[in-house]
Amino acid sequence: MVTELITEADVLRTLREGTYTLPALYRRCEARADIARDGGLAPPDAEHPTARVWKRRLRGMLQTLRASGNAERVNRSVWLIRGTPEAPRRLVLVAPGGTLADVELHLADAMDLLRSLEEPADLVLCDPPYALGRGTAACSAERVYRRDRRKIVGGYVDVPSAEYPAFTRRWVSAAAGALRPGGQLAVVTGPQQAAIVQVAAEECGLT
Repeated sequence: MVTELITEADVLRTLREGTYTLPALYRRCEARADIARDGGLAPPDAEHPTARVWKRRLRGMLQTLRASGNAERVNRSVWLIRGTPEAPRRLVLVAPGGTLADVELHLADAMDLLRSLEEPADLVLCDPPYALGRGTAACSAERVYRRDRRKIVGGYVDVPSAEYPAFTRRWVSAAAGALRPGGQLAVVTGPQQAAIVQVAAEECGLT
């Protein structure tokens, strides 16, 4: 059975996971959707005479996908549409400027990856879980920043606060063991857990 595509949302639902520019999505909708329906070819208002209603509908649908965790905006005109956190379909490394000729992207447990390095590392940059209870009413992000825990993307795995010191010692020890003499460990952390990270680093001989 052939299903006729009508709306811009219909077109988005046919996409495979991947990276799409906004112009490419516009072209796909022009070719497959009924963009003229409901005044779609008209400007949305007098202040935007060159814009079109159907393009605004498409961008609105992208925002809906973004809010549900099914699309990510990289910059003004590039979106990543991918699988779930449990089963990623595509990993994209976005690097503005420079060259990627010497870059390798690996998906692995951080401690396993650090132990498998063939040469000592100059820099280990970590952004570990914060053990802040994300997705729960106890989360400080919700209390301080008024974030809505219902919008946490499914699949996020936090570390229970009681286990955080032992967890931190494990990955800091692996990072310290992977560094060359004089190498650096850089950690993205916050005031709630910074002391635990520092103590663990000092226990491993880092200064």
